Amino acid sequence: MLTCWSCSGKGHQDDPRIDIPCWRDPQDQLPNCAPKKSARSLQQACKTQGLVLQGLIPNQSGALPGEEEEEEREEEEREEEEEEEEEEEEEEEEEEEEEEEEKKKKRRKRRKRRKKRKKRKWKKKRKKKRKKKSHTKRRGLKATALCLFPGTGSNNMS
Repeated sequence: MLTCWSCSGKGHQDDPRIDIPCWRDPQDQLPNCAPKKSARSLQQACKTQGLVLQGLIPNQSGALPGEEEEEEREEEEREEEEEEEEEEEEEEEEEEEEEEEEKKKKRRKRRKRRKKRKKRKWKKKRKKKRKKKSHTKRRGLKATALCLFPGTGSNNMS
């Protein structure tokens, strides 16, 4: 009933770590070999089905074979996940900073354009005023000359 999909029940002779028979988890119908599962979880699964696994000898530390490796793998996975999260956060911060810099650049450009526009407008106005002033001065002189000496204006030249 409990057979492995990869070795089809013959066992893994080429791998010396595996002295536990392979089995198939009937609950989730996923084929599993002994090295993929910890020895303790294998033992529990077999107990629920009324089977006894042979070859499960605790190590000197008291942990069943395969548990230490699994714990190390879990720790490595956690560390990798933490590193990935930190990298993602750093990337997000960098992106935000870049966006802020782009906004600042755009703002500066807008300000510069406004300033140039104002300056051009101011120059144009100033030029117009100067022209107008000189024109009125001349006009004023002509007007006074016309008043003082009637008949000398450009209107009456004909």
